[in-house]
Amino acid sequence: MPFIFSDSHCHLDCMGEYPPSSHPDFLHITCGYSRKSNAKNFEIAKNNPNVFCCLGIAPQEAMKFENVQEEIAHAESEIMAFHSQLPQKIVAIGEIGLDFHWAKNPHEREKQAQCFLSMLSLAKRLSLPVVIHSRDSMDEVISVLERERPQKIMMHCYSGSEQQTKRLLPLGATLSIPPLRSKERKKAIKLAGMHNMVAETDAPYIGKFPQDVQASIQMVADALGIPFEEAQKAAVQNTMGFFGIGGLGISGWENV
Repeated sequence: MPFIFSDSHCHLDCMGEYPPSSHPDFLHITCGYSRKSNAKNFEIAKNNPNVFCCLGIAPQEAMKFENVQEEIAHAESEIMAFHSQLPQKIVAIGEIGLDFHWAKNPHEREKQAQCFLSMLSLAKRLSLPVVIHSRDSMDEVISVLERERPQKIMMHCYSGSEQQTKRLLPLGATLSIPPLRSKERKKAIKLAGMHNMVAETDAPYIGKFPQDVQASIQMVADALGIPFEEAQKAAVQNTMGFFGIGGLGISGWENV
């Protein structure tokens, strides 16, 4: 069965009794942010044909580490073990990045930076895309990406300025749009165009459920002046293309 909708970024491990199997035509990309979250999301992806996962350590978690190098080493080892067990289900390293909204002092920010660089290195070793979390740190994050040049970049819950968008597009970045309207986001959508766009909910934190991605799609369609159905189909195609899901050869997916 072809996928009709896709959510490029949600947290199914935080959604209680939400059953992905009840929505077989909906593609879910569920994202880890801690060692515990990674394990939960891997299990969800393993047990649901319409769920794939991103595994990583979010900056909000990295700043809490007592022994940064030890915690990073454990996280990397676990991610590599999950990938070795079921590589087709782990489609990116993420969410990773910098978050200066929560990290107020240099020590916390240094922990985030160490983890970010380690996760970028892991993504290169596993030949996986990266899903980036950036809050009050966009210029710093872009500078790291310009230097490290990951294979593929998705900017989670994108809210960058026009200038920042112009720095990201030459890196081949894909912008993931949440169901939150703003003037800056509308400018970014127009600048990037549909071919550099996917839709997300960040459920349960922004949208309540993955199905709230329809609000993200409507926002993109309105900004670009295209029909909802066109944006809907493109969002699915772009999500599958970015994460390499369409190439798995599962019946019907290549026809989305």
